[in-house]
Amino acid sequence: MLYHIFEYLEKHYHVGGAGLFQYISFRAGAAIITSLLISLLFGNRIIRSLKRLQVGETVRELGLDGQKEKEGTPTMGGFIILLATWVPCLLFARLDNIYIIGGESIYREVLTNFKCTKIYLTEIYSDFESIVDEYDFLDATKEVY
Repeated sequence: MLYHIFEYLEKHYHVGGAGLFQYISFRAGAAIITSLLISLLFGNRIIRSLKRLQVGETVRELGLDGQKEKEGTPTMGGFIILLATWVPCLLFARLDNIYIIGGESIYREVLTNFKCTKIYLTEIYSDFESIVDEYDFLDATKEVY
């Protein structure tokens, strides 16, 4: 999102420093720092609010040392990781880049979106068993072209 905002500012208003957002290394570094700040600033607040809402771990009696200490620990700590991952991704990624989408949706987008002129695929030179059903793209591409 910020990439497109700063691209617009650079193009129309020649704002100094806005060109930095063109470089993926700058955006990656800014995303790492933003992720760290999100986890540090909001992590403690999220854990406190989860404890206040009494969302916590219940421990069964197994006779293990220190298992009672774990009781009451918030179980939704993964929410902090998701927040610290998705917010910087949405802020600093080029959202028009098809690699941000990922998975099967890349191929669906290419086949249905006539604005897409190129797709870069990685060819794998090794045989492996797959649990995913194969999708016949040749028939689908005939419809597009």
